[in-house]
Amino acid sequence: MLFHLCPELLHEIGTQLAPSDQKRLRTVCRELNAAMQPLACSCLVVKLTEDDLCGDMLTRISSGMTGWSRWATMLRILPGVHEYSHTIATVPASQAPVLTAALMSLKNLHTISWKMHTNDAEWTRDVVCAFLSVAHGIRDFQLQTSGYHMDGDVPLGAIRGLRKLTANAPYWGPKFPVPQIAKNIVENRNSLTSIHLVHSWPWREIWTLLLSDDSLKELRLLDVTTNIVTLDLLKYPSSYSGLRRLKLIRIGGRNQDESNRLADVFIETVLPLHEDSLVELSYTADLESRWSFGRHCENAISRLHRSEVLGFSVDFDDVSPRVEPENNAVMRLLSIAARLPALAHLSIVGSGAEHNRGARCGNPKMNHRARMNRAINLAVSSFRTDIPSRATVYAGRKWYAQHLASAAGDLTTQSETETALLAYEEFNNPDSKESHSLFY
Repeated sequence: MLFHLCPELLHEIGTQLAPSDQKRLRTVCRELNAAMQPLACSCLVVKLTEDDLCGDMLTRISSGMTGWSRWATMLRILPGVHEYSHTIATVPASQAPVLTAALMSLKNLHTISWKMHTNDAEWTRDVVCAFLSVAHGIRDFQLQTSGYHMDGDVPLGAIRGLRKLTANAPYWGPKFPVPQIAKNIVENRNSLTSIHLVHSWPWREIWTLLLSDDSLKELRLLDVTTNIVTLDLLKYPSSYSGLRRLKLIRIGGRNQDESNRLADVFIETVLPLHEDSLVELSYTADLESRWSFGRHCENAISRLHRSEVLGFSVDFDDVSPRVEPENNAVMRLLSIAARLPALAHLSIVGSGAEHNRGARCGNPKMNHRARMNRAINLAVSSFRTDIPSRATVYAGRKWYAQHLASAAGDLTTQSETETALLAYEEFNNPDSKESHSLFY
């Protein structure tokens, strides 16, 4: 029956299939291969190694002999060395025209993801930056740096027309080219709606720029993600309303008192301004503090009636088996979640112990994490309610969905069955890696 469908419909069917199934369809016959080829060529991966840059693939791409020039909508640029490498990539600069021609042949790109290593050949960095400054139609730019010391500035020009800008690096990674990031924000002030900034420093220049630059007065971001919260950051979302997505990942201050003060400012000043627009909110504490869910923020969370995705951390003292059910933070959060009509997913993670502040790893930290997960899992499996909820719950590194208590294990009693109480039962989520990564 597939052979009687038009290519457009076959293409639409293909978008619903896994890449492995798309590959099988392409081997059936020429017609199905033609219908699936735009999907197979939708993402081009270029690795800045000598093998990749000196082969004939880039020449074939630039000459139009492959489907990537026509159908590629996403470009992924990978480094020429391993993430932890101290070795400088050796790629002959004579390949610069070949790489330039291949990149310039990609006319339909919407998304560019560039993982830049400080030990990549410098000329490859220059070629990519030059391409970015003249590329048209780029809506989503993702820059991730890795390596150690950055020699010189990255000549990152203005990428016009951006809607989403992401800058990401490991905590030990090199500092970002902040002036170039700021320049792209100013250049795209009429189109930019999303900023994701994740690193080990507070991005003070960016948050100050958003408030102080007169040309940015009308910029109202709808989507913000970061992992360092300061007063400079909190002043920006306190200046307007209408945020749709906000993610504050494993946040905290220099000490617990500072963390608590920042959390109170956020809960009392920022959240009320955006409670009617937020469809996705997650803020998780790195260490025990008022950034974790508790009675102090219950009223604010209970007003998020439009939120579809929520993520919070909890402190051990609030979920310990010694805590009564009516005071257990996980159970109280689940009770609130059941009353949020739009909620589709809730994530609950454990905060780190304050006495482990400054520790990067080690048995105390791992033992605390395991103890937190056990306490969270026990609270979720013990929770009972008569309010149905369609939301899936990711808690203590396990996935749960609501079922009748009679089908949720041996904790059920006859009285629970008679009153049709609901409980959470663990299930296997094949998409779990992608679904919960942002909450850590």
